[in-house]
Amino acid sequence: MFFLRIEDTDQKRQIENGVTEIISALDEFQIRFDEGAVGETEDSGRYGPYRQSRRRELYQAFAKHLVEIGRAYPCFCTAGELEAVRQRQEEADAPQKGYYGQWAPCRDLDEETVMMDALDCGAADVEADGDVFEITTEPDDFNAVTAALEAKGYAFAEAAIEMVPQNYIKLTDEEEIKNMSKMIDLLEDNDDVQNVWHNWEQD
Repeated sequence: MFFLRIEDTDQKRQIENGVTEIISALDEFQIRFDEGAVGETEDSGRYGPYRQSRRRELYQAFAKHLVEIGRAYPCFCTAGELEAVRQRQEEADAPQKGYYGQWAPCRDLDEETVMMDALDCGAADVEADGDVFEITTEPDDFNAVTAALEAKGYAFAEAAIEMVPQNYIKLTDEEEIKNMSKMIDLLEDNDDVQNVWHNWEQD
């Protein structure tokens, strides 16, 4: 199976009609692909999306999993900070260029630093689970705290306003548990329902 997948996340390197030129060049050399991009905006196949920019949610899910199992860590460096690292490597004539070892400032980012930055930006609480940090704010402060942390160079795997219950209820009756599960499933399957929150404490 031959896929033609387009790398379009680097907007600075994109050229007009670039996808069409790629397809034409492959065709000129009689290279046929089974699925993938068939035009500047059109795709064909069962295993899409075939453009990297449209696969962002898939990559975010796997990146989050890698962080959770300790195989990756979040980096909050800005583009300017990364460029400064590259320049210092050039000046030091580093044998290997890139983000590693002493050149990776976020690799050993400690919990205290993240917590202090978050609280200074107006967050209400910070919880850490390994390399994953969950920052909580008051609903009215959400946008301001998010913007302040982004200005410090932080990036978020996910940022959203959610309803967090103060008290949870534990169901013990089998029929009540069955009905509750069914109701939640029906709500989540309803296309008109955006989010479902509840205070049911599940085992």
